[in-house]
Amino acid sequence: MKRIKGLSGAVGCVMIVAGLAGLYFFVYLGHKPPILQWPVPTLYSQYIETKLFTIIRNNQGDELSVLVYTLGWSLLMYSRMGGFFTPASIGILIFLIGYFLLHGTAVLGFMVIYLMLSPLILLYTQTYKINNSTINNIKS
Repeated sequence: MKRIKGLSGAVGCVMIVAGLAGLYFFVYLGHKPPILQWPVPTLYSQYIETKLFTIIRNNQGDELSVLVYTLGWSLLMYSRMGGFFTPASIGILIFLIGYFLLHGTAVLGFMVIYLMLSPLILLYTQTYKINNSTINNIKS
């Protein structure tokens, strides 16, 4: 089991670097390969016009890069924490769902709100966890 955790940490680090390279290539340099133009569902898309609950054609290069990057962090957390269902990994899952279902300027707003609320939610979950363990220790 220890070997799997070590391997997942190494694979996670490689995925993080690959995701960052993809973000540099697709977002910073602006490359949009035609092979990645896919029809995708969206809850809210705001480019030139606003669309709700529809299918749009969008280049998925940056989405795939973010997916590889966040999966890399998830594997790294698994190798360190020993489980996938931690508050941080659930936060990553919520981020991915929002990132994949919102497009255009809507995803930028989502990311700003997510970055502002994430520390508060993680602080609350850690405080609640500490309070529950303290209460359980007092009862025994």
